[in-house]
Amino acid sequence: MVKICDFKGVCEDHSYAQLECYFNFKYIDNLAYQYSGLRSYIKKHYPYYLCSGPIHKSAIWMGTLYRDKIDSGYIVDVSLGHVDHQVGYGLYAEQAIKKDSYIGEYVGLLCSRSRLFNNSDDYCFRYPTHWGSWKSLMIDSSDYGNLTRFINHGDKPNLETFYVIIDDIVHVCFLATRDIKFGEQLTFNYGNNYWHNRYRVDN
Repeated sequence: MVKICDFKGVCEDHSYAQLECYFNFKYIDNLAYQYSGLRSYIKKHYPYYLCSGPIHKSAIWMGTLYRDKIDSGYIVDVSLGHVDHQVGYGLYAEQAIKKDSYIGEYVGLLCSRSRLFNNSDDYCFRYPTHWGSWKSLMIDSSDYGNLTRFINHGDKPNLETFYVIIDDIVHVCFLATRDIKFGEQLTFNYGNNYWHNRYRVDN
């Protein structure tokens, strides 16, 4: 069940089926792949990049530490709440969260990202790719995703992303950068590139 608070401040528990219907997406616990060979492609081409690029060995250690949570689709206790008409809904802490706590994995459809045309949307997260690779990837949670798709931008965020490697597959996860109070909105800095050709919303 997921607690959802509407614009009137009325909060009710909803099933995941109701959540899917209300927000028009399919809830998934783990990364999905655009086509059957994509996971094999990543496992074949990424090990060298992961050893030589910006993603270092600590990500493999983090994979050992958080594997059970990632495999199970764990997300810290949260609710959905209406922020305002412009922003829409956001994710709120349903418990006090300690600094450095694991929040959850950003999941969606792992798919190709065009280098020539912008085929990304508001729910896309760039997947780490070797600079010289012809294949650019992204995680798109517009149609498939979990509750982390509702994490809004924050100019003073309380979350940051970090990479986790499990079986040569990179996972993008969220970590609390400070203690978070019960009822506080979870936010992440989208970065300047996100706001290119978008109206910037201060939050």
